[in-house]
Amino acid sequence: MGDVKNTIKKNVAKIYAEECSGEDSSVMYLDEKIYHKEEILDIVDQEIKFEKPSYFVFIDEQSGYNWGHRCRYYLFDASNGKLLKEIHGSFPPFFNKKTPETFKVFKTGLKNQKKI
Repeated sequence: MGDVKNTIKKNVAKIYAEECSGEDSSVMYLDEKIYHKEEILDIVDQEIKFEKPSYFVFIDEQSGYNWGHRCRYYLFDASNGKLLKEIHGSFPPFFNKKTPETFKVFKTGLKNQKKI
């Protein structure tokens, strides 16, 4: 599974780098938990339903801004690391809670590199 997670990290960083502009204050997290078919991740303003075993990636696009702001969620096939879905959101999946131990920071934007 390590190869799949490394593939996901590289792909997310590449996808996001191609799309983001200006000063980058993002923080990228990979949830190392595998979400199973029909499992639901309840986020403040939406629910994400998994259609197959998947890894979840959260990008806080404006880290440090507090409350609701731009973020992205990516779902990747747990067996091969292929992108299944990109969802735009406004809240972290752990809003008002401690960051779960399964969420691992794997990349930070230039503005955050000294903070983390």
